[in-house]
Amino acid sequence: FAPHAAIMAGGMVPPLGLALSTTLFKKKYTKAELEAGKTNYIMGASFITEGAIPFAAADPGRVIPAAVIGSAVAGALSMVFGIGLPAPHGG
Repeated sequence: FAPHAAIMAGGMVPPLGLALSTTLFKKKYTKAELEAGKTNYIMGASFITEGAIPFAAADPGRVIPAAVIGSAVAGALSMVFGIGLPAPHGG
């Protein structure tokens, strides 16, 4: 059950991180990105990583490495703490 929990945690981090970033640093984003940031709260909580794609397409050099590192840390932490997920998810 632990590997699947790590997958879920890692998939939720990019949209949730971007949503939090658009909330905290409003001046760094366009109006469209700010609106997309709001929907990323729901998308991230629902394991829909695709909410991060517009941000990654606009600035791949910063968004992709941050998303990869954040996801890796989240997955590693879920494994370290022994978190498990018995219900499969994804398609």
